[in-house]
Amino acid sequence: MGKGPSPRARAVTLSGERAEGEGGIDPMAGKWPDLGDHINRNVPWKVAYVGPNSWTFQVTVKGGDTKLMLSEWFCEMKEAIKKLEDEEYEARITDEDRKNEADWHAQEMERRRIRLPQNPAEEEELKAEAQKSPQAFYAWVYNPEMAEAMKGKAWIHMGFETWEAGYKTLLDLARQDAKENEEEEAAYLAAHPAKPAPQNQKTPTPPPPAPAPSQKDKLLEGLDPDTRALVETEIAKGPLI
Repeated sequence: MGKGPSPRARAVTLSGERAEGEGGIDPMAGKWPDLGDHINRNVPWKVAYVGPNSWTFQVTVKGGDTKLMLSEWFCEMKEAIKKLEDEEYEARITDEDRKNEADWHAQEMERRRIRLPQNPAEEEELKAEAQKSPQAFYAWVYNPEMAEAMKGKAWIHMGFETWEAGYKTLLDLARQDAKENEEEEAAYLAAHPAKPAPQNQKTPTPPPPAPAPSQKDKLLEGLDPDTRALVETEIAKGPLI
């Protein structure tokens, strides 16, 4: 809250007025009105730039629960600034940036891919691998990189007296990991919706159909040049009868 603005610094109102004062031109000038659209209009406020990188705010609470209203105002200001930052960030991202991010995400999710048994036959198959070693279990469920880290280890080295105990515990953990991956993927897709197709694009008008061949065209079709010239001459004279 602090002191009021310096006499040399004009308040930046929600009309977008720029402030020039002790700190020069406000780097946020022009952005305050956008922020104001997301903040409770029942709590009037002004901001003045007294720089460098310093602002003073004047917030007026008219009645009601002062602490609650101030708390809500600060929270709304925080969310409004974050929203503005997100919008500016999105505006700077190119289609190539989005493609690179999507490719990286797909590779990362593939690296973290978890295979769980889907039927009794696969459960028996995984149990058979678990009886061999923890490394064989990891190779079936996870990926070669994680399996390599288990090379040479036995279930007893991991604190399990039997392979059955290790199998049950690690399979439960794998199911939890798979669920977290699904939730992360859902959150990613929600934050990166598919780019909508451009609107208001005119559908190209198809070319008109070719005209049907006339009786003359049919008569001349396939004739050599000399014969064609004779026939065209006779046609030009008019009907033969």
